Amino acid sequence: MGESAGKEIANLYTRGVNQGYEGHPLEAQYLLDLLDVFGEVGVRMYLVGILEGEEDAQEDEAEADPDAVEVIVDYETGEVTHIERTDEDAPLDDSDSDEDPSPN
Repeated sequence: MGESAGKEIANLYTRGVNQGYEGHPLEAQYLLDLLDVFGEVGVRMYLVGILEGEEDAQEDEAEADPDAVEVIVDYETGEVTHIERTDEDAPLDDSDSDEDPSPN
């Protein structure tokens, strides 16, 4: 594979990461076009990029709002990490409680 072809494949990977992160849906015709131009390696790198972008987006979402994510999937290893709520995640005050704070 030539140097320019290698750069094109790297660009496909990067494009896949960006599109996966942004949640763009896969378009079958686009994948077929990639297959025609770049072959199996190009399509594979694009799809790997999409998976990486989706994983990055999930991790960023989990950091920003831990309650919004229940699992994180590592597409390279297939590892699924379940996010479990603990007592440490509970609110520190009872402001959400319906109970009257003043005892009568």
